[in-house]
Amino acid sequence: MAYEDYLRGEKLIITAALTGGVHGKEANPNLPETPAEIGRAAAECEAAGAAVVHLHARRPSGERSFDTERFQQITDEVRSRTNLVVQHSTGGTGAPVEARRQSLRTD
Repeated sequence: MAYEDYLRGEKLIITAALTGGVHGKEANPNLPETPAEIGRAAAECEAAGAAVVHLHARRPSGERSFDTERFQQITDEVRSRTNLVVQHSTGGTGAPVEARRQSLRTD
């Protein structure tokens, strides 16, 4: 399917990658990092037509987090505000696979 087909009303799924995978607020102060910020940004994306959000988690310090509880907090916040499909990142260059899979253990 060509791009022009989308313009003619063909259906598509928009995925919004909200949080950035490597850089945080030091690169862009508008980047959502806390569960509440991510929830608000997800609601804005849904209003703009997104169907899926792709998320990374960060600790309060801004460092990346693989913590299941942190991903669950973010997921709960997004689901309380939207009907979006939530896709957690399993990326993390240099991190052990087991750490990267922690995000898959949420509800």
